[in-house]
Amino acid sequence: MMNVACCQLSALLLPLIDDFSDLIYFDRSLPAESRHAIFEYYKSCVQRHLYAREYISNKKSVGFRRRYSAVTQQVRYLSKNPSFTLRINTIFEKFPDAEIVVLVRNPFKAIPSMVSYIARCWRFFATPTVKYPFKKTLTHMCSLHYTYPLKFRKANRRFSKQICVVHYELCVHDLVKSCSDLYSHLGMNITGGMAAVLNEEASLTRHYNSSHRYDLMETCGMTSSQFVQKHRDAFAFFPGYLKKPLSPLPKE
Repeated sequence: MMNVACCQLSALLLPLIDDFSDLIYFDRSLPAESRHAIFEYYKSCVQRHLYAREYISNKKSVGFRRRYSAVTQQVRYLSKNPSFTLRINTIFEKFPDAEIVVLVRNPFKAIPSMVSYIARCWRFFATPTVKYPFKKTLTHMCSLHYTYPLKFRKANRRFSKQICVVHYELCVHDLVKSCSDLYSHLGMNITGGMAAVLNEEASLTRHYNSSHRYDLMETCGMTSSQFVQKHRDAFAFFPGYLKKPLSPLPKE
């Protein structure tokens, strides 16, 4: 999206996030004509990627062009792109067979962490006059990342089975099972080699301690009760995050 000046992550270069509101709140802010033009370009990028993948793999083998269409139909393209969370409607307009995995984490941890992370980026590229610029705007944006996918799923039942939720905490607790459940949902199987890699990663995760520290009042300007009220829609979808200690969360 950088090539067509439609990348919301450009806002990380300068603390001018309000100027990127159309790109951030993509589905609701941009006219349909603009959304479709941007995603037509994105679709062409994906097509080029798939073509290049097969071209390089086959080393210009004889008959490559004839086999290309049949081969790519068997390939599943994976895009890890959190900024597309508020573009789900446009994604399904352009890719009606897409499947979307929404990874969620406890809002008490995820939202302050994001505000802190973005502020760190801004301090690297610019010189903000406050420690955490646009904290209200950022917390609102983060809250929509919890609610928009599920509201869309509820309002568009034909896509309901194509949007699933994975909880970060369950991945930490049992990475292999979480991935196995996800693959099963996607109609795929985990091979023995991948299971071994997942087990190794799970072991490393259990011994990982983040050095990232943040304070709810400092980063978001709210007490715990104010935070819950502000993000009441998100907690309504994920009430398990209000329980202490965090109880096992239901599958979505």
